[in-house]
Amino acid sequence: MSIPQLAEKIGMTKRGLYSSIENKTLTVSTLEKISEVLEVLITVFFEDENDKWNKPALLVEIERLKKEYEDIKNINKLNENLAGSATREAANFKMLLRMFYSALIEIYTESFYNLQKELQIKYPGLNDSELNKIIDENYTLKKMQGIIRDLKPLYDE
Repeated sequence: MSIPQLAEKIGMTKRGLYSSIENKTLTVSTLEKISEVLEVLITVFFEDENDKWNKPALLVEIERLKKEYEDIKNINKLNENLAGSATREAANFKMLLRMFYSALIEIYTESFYNLQKELQIKYPGLNDSELNKIIDENYTLKKMQGIIRDLKPLYDE
């Protein structure tokens, strides 16, 4: 198709089209009309054969970026889920620790008083100082005291 024929089909004069091409002042609307007449995409007017960003390369890059965006969204969702899960797990652990600590205090107290009663029955002549000395030497109670002492800071948090 000649320039005069193209000019006529897009509603311009031959001189007007020549002038726009020479002065590089073609408007987007004129390029749209030309692309319709020539039955090509308007992007062909903007492609550079030496440019790495031709249409196929751009489409591939767009698809790559879409996938990367979806991957990032999925990673963010996982991070949010993990953060929520970690918070719940920490709260559950804290609750279990408090329950364990309370139960251990109860067991220790009961064991202490049971041992005290047993010793008073077995050795009725012991004074409180001697009784406490024997109780302090009890291995099980000593271990329980150590565990209670170690857990107390965690319980108090």
